[in-house]
Amino acid sequence: MKTPALLAAAVALAAAVPAAAEEGKALRREVLENGAVILVKEDHNMPVVTLQAWFRVGSVTEGENLGQGLSHFVEHMIFKGTEKQKPGDYARAVRAAGGALNAYTHFERTVFHCTIRSEFFDPVLESFSDVIQHSKMDPEEAKKEQQVIVNELKMYLDDPNRLIQYAFNETAWRSHPCRHPIGGYLDQFLKLQPEEVGRYFRRFYVPNNMIFIVVGDVDGADAMDKAKKALAGFERKALPPVVLPEEPEQKGTRREVRTYPVKGASSGARLKMGWHGVDCGDAAAPALDMLALVMGYGESSRLTRRLKNEKRLVQSIYAGSDTPSYRGGFAIVATLDAANLEAVEKEVLAIVEEFKAAPVGAEELGRVLAAVNSYNRTRRQGVDNQADVLGQNEMYYGNAEYDEIYLARLNAVTPEELQLAARKYLVEGHLTVAAVVPSSGGGGSEVPAGAAKSEFKPQVEEFTLSNGMRVVFRQNPAVPAFGLTISFLAGSRLEPADKPGLANLASEMLLRGTKSRTSAQIADAISRTGGSFRVQGGRNTLLVNVEMLKEHLPFALELSADVLMNPAFDAGELDNVKRLVKFQIDRMTRDAGGATSIRFHRMIYGDHPYAHMPVGTTESVEKIGPEDLRAFVARFAAPDNCVVGVVGDLTAAELKAALERAFAGFKPAGVKLPEVPEVAKLEKGAKDDVTDPTKQMGVAMIGFQTIAMDHEDRWALQVVEAVMGGMGGRLWDEVREKRNLAYSVWASNVAMYEPGYFQFGVMAQGENLDEAVKTILAEVARISEGAVSDDELVDARNQAIGDNLLGLQKNSEQAQALALDTIYGMGPTHVFEIPKLIDKVTIEDLKRVAKKYFDPARAILVVTRPAGK
Repeated sequence: MKTPALLAAAVALAAAVPAAAEEGKALRREVLENGAVILVKEDHNMPVVTLQAWFRVGSVTEGENLGQGLSHFVEHMIFKGTEKQKPGDYARAVRAAGGALNAYTHFERTVFHCTIRSEFFDPVLESFSDVIQHSKMDPEEAKKEQQVIVNELKMYLDDPNRLIQYAFNETAWRSHPCRHPIGGYLDQFLKLQPEEVGRYFRRFYVPNNMIFIVVGDVDGADAMDKAKKALAGFERKALPPVVLPEEPEQKGTRREVRTYPVKGASSGARLKMGWHGVDCGDAAAPALDMLALVMGYGESSRLTRRLKNEKRLVQSIYAGSDTPSYRGGFAIVATLDAANLEAVEKEVLAIVEEFKAAPVGAEELGRVLAAVNSYNRTRRQGVDNQADVLGQNEMYYGNAEYDEIYLARLNAVTPEELQLAARKYLVEGHLTVAAVVPSSGGGGSEVPAGAAKSEFKPQVEEFTLSNGMRVVFRQNPAVPAFGLTISFLAGSRLEPADKPGLANLASEMLLRGTKSRTSAQIADAISRTGGSFRVQGGRNTLLVNVEMLKEHLPFALELSADVLMNPAFDAGELDNVKRLVKFQIDRMTRDAGGATSIRFHRMIYGDHPYAHMPVGTTESVEKIGPEDLRAFVARFAAPDNCVVGVVGDLTAAELKAALERAFAGFKPAGVKLPEVPEVAKLEKGAKDDVTDPTKQMGVAMIGFQTIAMDHEDRWALQVVEAVMGGMGGRLWDEVREKRNLAYSVWASNVAMYEPGYFQFGVMAQGENLDEAVKTILAEVARISEGAVSDDELVDARNQAIGDNLLGLQKNSEQAQALALDTIYGMGPTHVFEIPKLIDKVTIEDLKRVAKKYFDPARAILVVTRPAGK
């Protein structure tokens, strides 16, 4: 249960042994009907008091969210307001009480705490208890805090002390969730939706999962009564079971070497060597704790004396035994020059063998025990430390005063028990060696020979079916399901100029019946799977998108083949679909934003097919008949114009066999894509300003022609979007928050298969519309001048990366990305390279693309004004 720090774990646990029996009687413990455990201990040494709330929930208890850092997210959000307190009120209350507050998350616990002047105990208790019970976990606040955490996680990636823990844990543990970072992986954290943190908080942060601690200058009985009253209304809830997997026995030494970037030369390498150990209740725990203390505690320990002081191979070195509620580990950690890694490892193993070969001498053991007992007494001076020990004792042993027992067990460990522990646990087959070394183009230490930087490399397989269909596949065994996208280059871009809306209508009709299935039968069959099956027609493609359990793969493929090869295109069904599409068109044209968007596309694209909305017009849809649909699908839905993307719990072999069976009759058609006119470059700007008497709110859209999706400037423009758009972006702050000119304001980078556009937009009252547009254009000019700070750039890149990753949470989302990136010619792994491309964007890149594309003289301005404004 102990947490290793610069001192070994046993010291931390044994830190608060009472000096006298009277002090021990000062501890009060009560369990409320709602399950909350309350501990109160008096300490009148100084007029201060600490309040702590310990919850038995941490990174290893996050279930399906493992590796996402939900507990750490709660830690950040806990002080962000309740129904009674606005964000910041609790912090102000603590500051007003002359105190400090904080929180931390560990593998098995989340702890919220504050220490204040004791005269303010009553108001702070009220505020603190309100926070831990009723924190709102507001999704909007969560969105803001998410970026703070992103910065924190990225900061950790620059910290070798964090990196060595990540490298070691991910290597030493293969199944147990303690292999994941407590704060989560950045890419996984970014997948969290803001609402999830509130659901998680309300599920696990409940009184029957909590220890509430008060230590300090208070009357014990009075403080207990007040704490009970403050927590009496905290509602007990049934806790979901948490079952942690057993880590399989390690067989053979494991190694991992990683690098981190530095400027100039550095000796800041880290080495961690460790073995699997025991849990907190194991009889061997005291012996392993003492072994770590003898081996590495203090300047006179064997490790420090020999490797630091005599051979000067390390800057620092220590040993620790971690014994949580699950099987922990014994480890030795050193800071050193990368050139000494091999020598230090050799010396450490030699010292370990010494402990196995002969019992520790009485003098050496006695010296360490004296230090432990001394440290135990001096550490009792702080109320925070006392509360920490009470919390650990109660949480892991169910006895807040267990430290007395444990200290006695430490003192009773014999030299022979130390030798036995070394022989039993510090064995070669259970050894993990991890190293983190600096890497620099300007003189940093090189990675040792044979070592390689560990990084995420998605495994994407490609193969071609006998009929020519290209397949890109990524295995994901996390759940027994799959996502499937069958993509064809088609869409409104390739439909006849006189029949806009044909591609969309074809996609709507493909699930409206085949030669052997009616529309109702198809719908019923899909519903029975519990999954989803959709056909979509966009500007560039025709897509079949499926997400189902693995067991339904044969059905999904068979239905896909049927709707693509044997569509009925029944005239009655077509009339019904036309009616629905025309309703959609009518709704779009009557909406101020939709109507403005239609005009916007016409202005920016002229005669290009992108000028038309994919749904077409009421008139064009009416002219389309079954033969038009049949000809369109026959022309474009063919194996030689197709890429299939699949992600899920499958193997490439079984997927290929299933696809071959399902599409055996799907024959190549010699597809030749029609010529499409180039997007005409706008040499000068234009304005379309209309008044619509039916509207109450005005809309303005400002557009600039940009680039196709495969252009290198795409990612700089994406970061510009993050700087300018979204809640908290520049436009939001300047147009809405500071000037109160708009209801909503946005920035959007739209990259197409052919040149796209960047759009700035605003929805505002008519009297504010012109001023809002003026303010937007001023902000566009500012970014063209390079007025972006380093912090703003980092936040924007994080936002852009997050937007990308949030759209890839499901198998189906990844499958579609694989298919589209491949059929568009960017390659099947492109989607996984996007974060790196965004992270390379500089302030100069932002300035360059803004100057290049945001030329006011070539801007398109489309305005819809409400009546009389």
